This record gives sequence, structure tokens and C-alpha cells, in this order.
Amino acid sequence: MSKSWDLGLDYKQVYRMILAKVKEHISKRAFASYCYACVLLIQLRNGSRVSEAVNAAIKLADQKSNEGSILGSVSMVFLG
Repeated sequence: MSKSWDLGLDYKQVYRMILAKVKEHISKRAFASYCYACVLLIQLRNGSRVSEAVNAAIKLADQKSNEGSILGSVSMVFLG
């Protein structure tokens, strides 16, 4: 049996599940858990490690904070 880094996850199913959580956290204004869900989406989409995904989220937030709404901009990346 060959081993794969993704442990046989169904990408589309996991993506929809995490995206639903992102939308739920936004509606509840649960910003800490929203950030965790965004990091998970970055990991899933890029196949990155946690530290790489956190760094990407921080860079995205830094870029967007200079342009306006962080929540709106980050949401557009995943929901757009």
C-alpha cells in the first residue's frame, strides 16, 4: 500500500466543509476561529505546512490592512 501525503482526503469535500465553517464563523463574528479556518484553507489549497500557511495568512492580512477591510479582503480570496 502506497502512502500519500494527503492521507486520501477528498479535496472538494474537505474544501466545502472548511468553507462552510468560515462562513459560519463570519456570521457569528468569531474572529479567532475564523482565522484558524482561513489557515486550514490556505493549507488545503497550497498543500503547505501549518507554519507556511500561517505566514501566508499574516502576509495577506498585512497587505490587506493597508488597503481596507481585512475580513472582506480575506473572505474574497476564499469565497470570491
